[in-house]
Amino acid sequence: MTIYTQIIEACQPYWTVRDNDKHIPGSYAFARKLLDNYPNADAMIVLPAILMHDNGYANVPPETLLAGLTDSPNGFNADITRLHEIEGAKIARSILIKLHFDSEKIETICEIIDGHDSRKDALSLEDKLVKDSDKLWRFTAEAAVVAGQGWMGREPLEFLDYCLSKLEGWMFLEESVELAKEAANIARQELESGQN
Repeated sequence: MTIYTQIIEACQPYWTVRDNDKHIPGSYAFARKLLDNYPNADAMIVLPAILMHDNGYANVPPETLLAGLTDSPNGFNADITRLHEIEGAKIARSILIKLHFDSEKIETICEIIDGHDSRKDALSLEDKLVKDSDKLWRFTAEAAVVAGQGWMGREPLEFLDYCLSKLEGWMFLEESVELAKEAANIARQELESGQN
């Protein structure tokens, strides 16, 4: 069993809220694609961080989980966003310590998680990769239905257009911009043909 499989297994109880069972695997797939372009990036930081970045939503009170929807990049009010980052870093630390993960990497991973939505600047290349991978899922047909229609009450194609309008401000890396456009084209075809 790889360390990533062990992390995924440990994360399952935290993926039962806010459609994380869809969002996290999608973001993880984008992170793996992006890492192919950045051989100097530490995958042992990026991949655990993306797998655990939204675990903190499991500790947000259910009645406020989808409250305070805004037009912000993450779609939620600042207090809820901040709470899930703080809780997510705590959960990540606990999981990684139990898995006897490298202590220095634990600190870096937790630092990335604790600010992955609220922090405007990136701390490192690894942080950029996590931030971009998190947002790249938004450009999929699945996200247009789950996040756009389900969370924000927007029609899926309208949500996709909204995400494309924010693309340049959201992404840190050129490869992420290209991946987002590619994903959005595929998503549009799927949505227009009724495949999703």
